[in-house]
Amino acid sequence: MHRPTVGIIALVLIVGAVVLGIWKPLGEDNPIWLSACVRVGTVMGALWLALPQLERIPHWLTKAGVLVILVLVTLQGKLRVVLLAVGIYALVVLLRPVIDAIRRPPGKDGESRGS
Repeated sequence: MHRPTVGIIALVLIVGAVVLGIWKPLGEDNPIWLSACVRVGTVMGALWLALPQLERIPHWLTKAGVLVILVLVTLQGKLRVVLLAVGIYALVVLLRPVIDAIRRPPGKDGESRGS
C-alpha cells in the first residue's frame, strides 16, 4: 500500500466528519455519514501509523489470519459474508502476479539489460 495515500484518505475522512458534525448538511442521514467517516477515518489513520510494520509481516501469517476470520464469520452464521470474502480473496490471489509485475519495474530482478 502507498502510505501517503492511506494518510490522505484518513485525513479527508476525519475532516469530512468534522464538517458533517458542524454544519449537518445531510439532514436526517447526517448521523449515519458522520459515524461512517469517524470510524473509517480512525481505522485508516491507525493503518497509516502501522503500515511500515505491516509490510514486514510474512505472507503465510496474513493468509492464516484471513482463514481464522473466515472461520469466525462462518460460526456466526453469515454465509453470504463468507462467500463474498472467499470471492474477494480468490480475486486477490489470482491478481497477485499482475500486481507484483506492475510494482516491480523491468530489470530489477538481477538481470542486466543489453548484455
